Amino acid sequence: MTSLTNCGCGESAPLISGISKPHTYIQATTHNGGWKLFEDGLWTAWFNYFSSYIFTFTHEKYIFNLETGTLYLGCHTLDNQLVKVGQFSQETEHPYIYMDDCSYIRVLPNYNNIIQNSPYAKKCHQKYIESLKDDV
Repeated sequence: MTSLTNCGCGESAPLISGISKPHTYIQATTHNGGWKLFEDGLWTAWFNYFSSYIFTFTHEKYIFNLETGTLYLGCHTLDNQLVKVGQFSQETEHPYIYMDDCSYIRVLPNYNNIIQNSPYAKKCHQKYIESLKDDV
């Protein structure tokens, strides 16, 4: 049985089957304007959790490359290749996923640890820490 998903294209389509390491599925909501991927604080966490259900009606599935931080559509390919739609980055205290259409996505809470513990996210965090040391 094939499950349908809303992906970054905004259409319902079957998930791409058979993805392999270092790729994994993540689920997210789309928000325009400076949402951060990880935030501390109880009120922020509750607000983000409920706002994802109140202000956004669909949760989109993406494919995330754990080693490169690249984000792909979860349902469509182009010439049998994954379609890139975003990139993980960390230039401030809070990491984020910047989308090619100049928006940001909010990763659902149960996917935060997957991304945060990925090799690419760890490299970005280390680079950020080193840049702070250079600024002093």
